[in-house]
Amino acid sequence: MKHFISLILTILLFLNGCSEDNFKEDKNCIQLINEPYDFPITLGTTEWSELQTTEQRYHAVQIPGDILYCLTDEALVETCIHYPLYLEYTMKSDLDIVKGLNVMISNFNGLTELFKRESALKIVINRYLTEDMYQFAETYGKSRLSYFYMFLSLEEVISILGNEQRYEFIERTIDKIDLIENESSKVLCCNSIELTCYHIISNALYYFDYKPYIAYFKSAGYNNVGSIPPDKIYEFAIKFLNQND
Repeated sequence: MKHFISLILTILLFLNGCSEDNFKEDKNCIQLINEPYDFPITLGTTEWSELQTTEQRYHAVQIPGDILYCLTDEALVETCIHYPLYLEYTMKSDLDIVKGLNVMISNFNGLTELFKRESALKIVINRYLTEDMYQFAETYGKSRLSYFYMFLSLEEVISILGNEQRYEFIERTIDKIDLIENESSKVLCCNSIELTCYHIISNALYYFDYKPYIAYFKSAGYNNVGSIPPDKIYEFAIKFLNQND
């Protein structure tokens, strides 16, 4: 029996080693990087104030290829959370936040790489579902919490969810909204986080192809699903959850 267990452990270690070696080979990595990238120039520094153009700022925050492609999924997610120009999506949106977020992704190679890695996006989903949002806000700041949550509104992330996860995804987002609306200390209230949660649900119901929601969206003549009022989003979210009871 001991020999059998040893054999199984040996096989698992071998397969894990192969997986890591394949990752290294695919990305030309000698060694995987477990720590997030430390941006050498950030907002508030003298070097940053000397950057005169948008193009210069974009260039300053790009991650060198020999580092980017060797970052582990966890390190890449953490790096993207710390992206210095993380508020750019709000200035590129033209009232369509998803459009603004996609523009930001195209301008930063770290986010571009993140959304190419399904394994990294699964980490984003897991953190969203399990991590306490108040602890996240305390660690990274309220505005970065809203920025991180916006990842969850993109089709690339939502499409990964299985049928059971879809229910949990909507339910957990409703829980976050209820928690913010009912908090007595108003820690997260009025910081766009609640609206971001509504935006997540709106896009999720749309990408889930939830027929009643899509029918309402089309009949009401909204330009995008982000324009639907929060009370209607909440109403359809509850209907979606009830049909799965």
